[in-house]
Amino acid sequence: MRREPMTIRGDNGPRRSFDADGGEDATGAASELLMTLEKEYLPPRELARTAVLLIDPYNDLLDSQGKAWPAIADVAADVGLLANLKGVVEEARTSGLCIVYLPKRSVPRNGAYLTPSQRAAADASWFVRGSWGAEWFPDLAPRAGDIIASERVAVGAFAGTDLGLQLRALDIVRLVVVGGIANEALEATARAAVDQGFHVTLVRDATAAANWDAMRATLEANAPHCAHQVIGTREFYDALACARLALRSVGR
Repeated sequence: MRREPMTIRGDNGPRRSFDADGGEDATGAASELLMTLEKEYLPPRELARTAVLLIDPYNDLLDSQGKAWPAIADVAADVGLLANLKGVVEEARTSGLCIVYLPKRSVPRNGAYLTPSQRAAADASWFVRGSWGAEWFPDLAPRAGDIIASERVAVGAFAGTDLGLQLRALDIVRLVVVGGIANEALEATARAAVDQGFHVTLVRDATAAANWDAMRATLEANAPHCAHQVIGTREFYDALACARLALRSVGR
């Protein structure tokens, strides 16, 4: 019997409602709003130095016919994974954030020292190059201007790839990490990012796992060790809308 899901809708904390077109006395309150938002989820002055890391948006993981989908299907349905991933990427693009794709290929079956999880993925042939399952999920395919890091075999997206170099070249300092399997690629990538000095935000309802115990392990128990904050998609959307308003109101 599955445990009840944890809170995932981003309902924690106070809510602001601002007119993105400059209403609600935006001009007079702009400086105060900008200063307030500097202490919140996405400081307006650092939007240009913020990237969304999108982990493994492949058919195998996100399509109902994919080989990996059954492993996350229940939790993905609970959190509204597909809609939330699409929303995060769309809102990020609207705000001018960099979108970075983190591709993975199947672990060689004859690889040395595979963990049980890696062995299971290899045996199931997830993300095999040239297969339909290793194609981008259509609703989340890269667009012109997006960044695609080099392919990885490791669990985390930094080991053996050019991800760190690409982020530094773009002067990125803040990362919003979404997608993948929460207690595997997402957590491993977040931990490595923190170790390399990036500010890391996890979006709790824009990832999934095999069960709610695994989700809680990453997003509750382990989050203080691999992220600076964990927010919901609604909080992410609100923060971006407020940041755009603040920057526009002060003419930045």
